Amino acid sequence: MEKIRLLFLFIFLGAVFVFADTDLGEALLKSKAGSLEFRQIVIDRDVQNKALLQALPSILPYVNYTLSADSTDMTNWSYNQSLGISQKLFDIPVFISLYKNKEYADIANAIYIKGVHNLTQSVIDQYFLLLEYQVRMDIDTLLIRREEENVKKGDVLQNSGFISETDFLILNSNYFNVAYSYKVNQSAYDAALIDFTTLTGIENPGRLLDVNEIPVFSDFTFEEEDILKNIPEYVISAKTYSAAVADEVSSYSEFFPKATFNMSYGLSDSLLDIDFSRFGSDASFRAGVSVTFPVFTGFSRTLNVIDKSYARKSSNIDFLKTKQVLLLELKNLGSRVSWTKDLYESAEKSFEASKKVFEKSQRLYSAGEVSTADYITYQKNYLESAINLIKAKKEMYKLYYRYMYLLRRKP
Repeated sequence: MEKIRLLFLFIFLGAVFVFADTDLGEALLKSKAGSLEFRQIVIDRDVQNKALLQALPSILPYVNYTLSADSTDMTNWSYNQSLGISQKLFDIPVFISLYKNKEYADIANAIYIKGVHNLTQSVIDQYFLLLEYQVRMDIDTLLIRREEENVKKGDVLQNSGFISETDFLILNSNYFNVAYSYKVNQSAYDAALIDFTTLTGIENPGRLLDVNEIPVFSDFTFEEEDILKNIPEYVISAKTYSAAVADEVSSYSEFFPKATFNMSYGLSDSLLDIDFSRFGSDASFRAGVSVTFPVFTGFSRTLNVIDKSYARKSSNIDFLKTKQVLLLELKNLGSRVSWTKDLYESAEKSFEASKKVFEKSQRLYSAGEVSTADYITYQKNYLESAINLIKAKKEMYKLYYRYMYLLRRKP
């Protein structure tokens, strides 16, 4: 008996898990915890963050052990063993690459933050899209039941001569249209669910909960220029321009000489004898500095300067455009929030009004006081207003998370 109870308990818990309700907050949280999209964002950031480390080997000392053999007549061979170290003393392109790779590391972190924001926006889009299809199917289910009753009543009324054959055909047509709409919305819901699962990692979201609380926008007293410098899009464009300037400077520096310090400690012998203890007594020491002067490289340096110059100019234009767009967005943020709130309030009032009209039209149609055409019009208005309210909620939440992103605040 106890085993049966436990079995029923596990079945119940499993059913609760599978058909558990999912809200927007849970979807956003899980998208940043286990979704494939978020994992890809993290990997992309980590790969880019290695840029600074990849530049270090070019400036750190290089230590090597060398074993060589040579002969002038292929009979008498001499063998050389040495421990060597070399260090770059003067190589402007290498030193500039350190600065440039530091900029790329900052860009990677900004791209990560931007990627998380884009993921949030995508989750909101998909959540409300699923919610929209869910509402459509709920209304369609309700309408199918009602239309079945209306068709039955219409058949009786037509046989009694109270409605025309045309009105009865319209009722039949409306029933099949609603049934077809349900199938279409179910198919669209299933397709959108795949994208939602990829974004959030939630395979069985169950029934999505409607969003009844609207976020609050608290503060619009800020200086655009101060806020601007912390926005990831601005950081990306500014750092990209800075790296392009460094590339151009580096291209000019290719005309300068390069100097390297070399030092070796080794021994030469007529017989191959790998005995490291001899390095303490028989080895000799050599040191020197090599300087390389570029003379002619087939105009490759000149062409590189021209190429980097164009890249710097293009990057500067992209930076100025990004700055202009972000400043305009910050300046218009208050009015955009006000307009979106008005849109939501209007959609909410329209839904409440159309819902009351539709419910009243049901009673009036049953009493024969509303025509079939008017009844179907009220029905369509009700469905349209419900969907418009869902879309208005989506715009509110997308704008809220954009607002928090621009002001670099946590929602």
